[in-house]
Amino acid sequence: MPLGHQVVLRAKGGRVLAPTDGARRGLVGALLCVGRDKGIFGVGTADTHAHALLAGDKAQVGRFVHDAKLALSATLELDMGECRVTEVRDIWHAEQVLAYVHRQDAHHGVASDPCREATTLPDLLGLRWGQL
Repeated sequence: MPLGHQVVLRAKGGRVLAPTDGARRGLVGALLCVGRDKGIFGVGTADTHAHALLAGDKAQVGRFVHDAKLALSATLELDMGECRVTEVRDIWHAEQVLAYVHRQDAHHGVASDPCREATTLPDLLGLRWGQL
């Protein structure tokens, strides 16, 4: 049985999800809100897709995908497309994927989010009030 799941969410048409700091904070807040009771422990985005990490089972992940698409559509005024779900195999994999998710901007060569507003890193460090 997997430790958790990674969900990748995209907007239809390959649009940038959150081009401003406000939109980035809105994206993270929306995903944390719908994922709070579904085991969410990490979020990150840099451009056209967002990653969410959940410790929940497949049923919780399915509910999260449904709720996240609705929340992001409303928050970002985007038509959300299909999602991809992969298993997080073990604690080592969870550590690696969380670091990867928090460094999406560097991975994609995007320098638009130096404060990591589009990730849960500020929440985990206590730098953003009231999210995680």
